[in-house]
Amino acid sequence: MNLKLIWINILNPILIKNEIKRKKVQIIIFFFINFGLTYSLGLLLYYNKFIDPENFASFMMILPLSSVAIAKFYTEGLNNDMYEFYSLIILFFLTYSLLIVLKLLNLINNNEFIIINLILTFISSLSIIIYSSNKKNLYPIKNIKLGSLLIIYFMISVIVPTSFILILQGSQPNYSGIIKFIFTPITSLTTIYIFFSEEYAWRGFLQNIFFNKFGKKLGVIILGICWSLWHLPLIFTLYTPETPILGLILRSIHIVGISIFLGYLYIKTKNIWFCAIIHILNNSAFLITNSKESTITYHDILIVSMVVLIFYVPFLFTKEYKNNLE
Repeated sequence: MNLKLIWINILNPILIKNEIKRKKVQIIIFFFINFGLTYSLGLLLYYNKFIDPENFASFMMILPLSSVAIAKFYTEGLNNDMYEFYSLIILFFLTYSLLIVLKLLNLINNNEFIIINLILTFISSLSIIIYSSNKKNLYPIKNIKLGSLLIIYFMISVIVPTSFILILQGSQPNYSGIIKFIFTPITSLTTIYIFFSEEYAWRGFLQNIFFNKFGKKLGVIILGICWSLWHLPLIFTLYTPETPILGLILRSIHIVGISIFLGYLYIKTKNIWFCAIIHILNNSAFLITNSKESTITYHDILIVSMVVLIFYVPFLFTKEYKNNLE
């Protein structure tokens, strides 16, 4: 018996035969782990600062896929042809969790955490790229022409309004930063696991559940709000700690807009990798301004709302959001 089979047997997968019960249990597991760990550790971070918020953010980003993997593995068992993939994700989850525990107990310092985390992220990223290359439903270059066009569209939706606003304010865009931004999908392949993790859960798992429950248009908006609320600990500790309420409003507007676009992208391409690339680009937008704003104003909210209305909301009225769920 090889190591892979030994690991799967140790994990002891479970099958829940009743489909209705199985889906309910999956949703409960997903929200319990994904939001439960995020909020409990986030609360601890807010009062204790046991870890750098940036490092906590990277741990948060592996939780969505980990939650899906655990939910699927312990409700669908070996009946799901992705069980080997889910068992690998559970292994990564336990390893990342061990790293967090070591930092929480001060058994490693911040620099040691960063180095180990980078190595682990590289290994997990390489592993899922190799795995996905042999799986039709996860094939990285599936529908690459359409996916590439939508990625370019997203780049334009970030570069053009950001540069225009900077020029109006009497500043200049960071042109070297724009070049870095454009090549980010390539340079970030070694860390793509954390972005793939989020998108596999929000788009690949939860999106269809919300579509079935609320319809496509309302479902994608609720998904965006849910995704935004998941970021709440980071809003208070990393993104906008000086203006958390305004930060939450701005991020909710932005994330709902991005969710509409990402939802459209996933419906059209069925390729979660393109969603992960968009996510990388979204998180790298600061390269254009070469700054990360920690204080939010009503003016910022107005600008973000206009960008969302112009570039992302129109996708909500495409036929992809009108048709019934396939």
